[in-house]
Amino acid sequence: MTDYAPLQSRLTGMALEEAVAVCMAELPSLWMDDYESWVLDCNVHRIEIGSHFALFDFTSEFGPVAEGGPEIQDDRVVAVFGLSTAPQEPRDASRMRGYIDQTGLIYGEGYDKGHFIAHSMGGDDLDAINWFPQESRLNRGWSEEGKLYRSLEAYCARIPGTFFFSRPLYVGMSVWPSVLEVGLLRDGALEIHRFDNCSPHGAPQSTAPVAAESPAPRADFKPAPKKG
Repeated sequence: MTDYAPLQSRLTGMALEEAVAVCMAELPSLWMDDYESWVLDCNVHRIEIGSHFALFDFTSEFGPVAEGGPEIQDDRVVAVFGLSTAPQEPRDASRMRGYIDQTGLIYGEGYDKGHFIAHSMGGDDLDAINWFPQESRLNRGWSEEGKLYRSLEAYCARIPGTFFFSRPLYVGMSVWPSVLEVGLLRDGALEIHRFDNCSPHGAPQSTAPVAAESPAPRADFKPAPKKG
């Protein structure tokens, strides 16, 4: 688990613009250190779209796994982060309904097609890379955790330019995170919240990698940051 305490301590009392710059520069390498310790191999790229960034593990670029070879994880998000913005386009509910297939048929009971970045925060520019199996009560604000989760989204939407991140924590090889870590800069501090993404009905019955659609033009892919 990432230790944010040293960074949180350094950010105390720092001017907002400087704090945003520090978070943008240092958080991705912390996340990469963690992610690389969890997986056998990865091919993580940094994607920039508007004011948002994604660390995306593009493992399918390796090609098909050899018969009898080690299992490798699906193409999936390592983290998304950036500054909240107003939506660029109206919410396209029909496109989301048609993505992959009907939600219940793919994921089973208790899950929605959730967004790492809500449409209200400008997440429409990330398209399919922004979707993942999200526990319904969390996504819809029906549980106590869900109410807190939705309040964080509402804060970022209400104050454009808020630095935030959404980071899925995986226990297997699929695109389904068992925990969702959400952070934002507010009142001079970096808040970190962790949310259980497990339905009472268990894990999703099936998942589909986001590589079903290209997450961004290939030219937008850049190597993920590494610690020097």
